[in-house]
Formats: sequence, C-alpha cells, structure tokens
Amino acid sequence: MSKRCPECHRVNEDVRSFCVYCGGALDAHVRLIQGLERQRDILAQGGSTPTPHSDIKFYNTHSTPKPKKKGSPAPWIILGLLAAGVLLYFLFK
Repeated sequence: MSKRCPECHRVNEDVRSFCVYCGGALDAHVRLIQGLERQRDILAQGGSTPTPHSDIKFYNTHSTPKPKKKGSPAPWIILGLLAAGVLLYFLFK
C-alpha cells in the first residue's frame, strides 16, 4: 500500500515518513508532533495561549492572496504624453 501526501496529494512509497515531492509529513503522528512543536514555539516567544480556533493557521495549506497595490498613474501619463508627441510630430511634419 502507498501513502498519499496530505499537502500535495502525490503518492509516495509506504516506507516513507516524509513526502518525496514537497517534504510534508506523511505520518499522522509526525504531523501532530509538528503542530505541538509550533504551539510550543509560539508560547515560548510570548504568544498568547492558543484558543480552539487559533491553530487553524497550522492546518490551512492555502494562503489568502494579498491585495494588489495600485500602481502610480505616472507611467500612463508619460506614455500618453509620448504618444501625443509622436502623433503631433507626424501631423506637423
């Protein structure tokens, strides 16, 4: 029987403890230990005591997309002025 990685969903050999493709833990006990170590590190850094829903970020493999920053209109203005200049050059040549 083979093991399927819970993170990348690829099939690995049965003897593997970690995924060959992404490095994720294949064994449920190893994933549990990693989660407990993360909680311990947060508490050691002065974090608050975890609430029932605060550990969700440990199991969420998809990050939320960051909102795009609006760019400056300056390049579009310069491009428009350049296009107008080229157009005027050919009109009055």
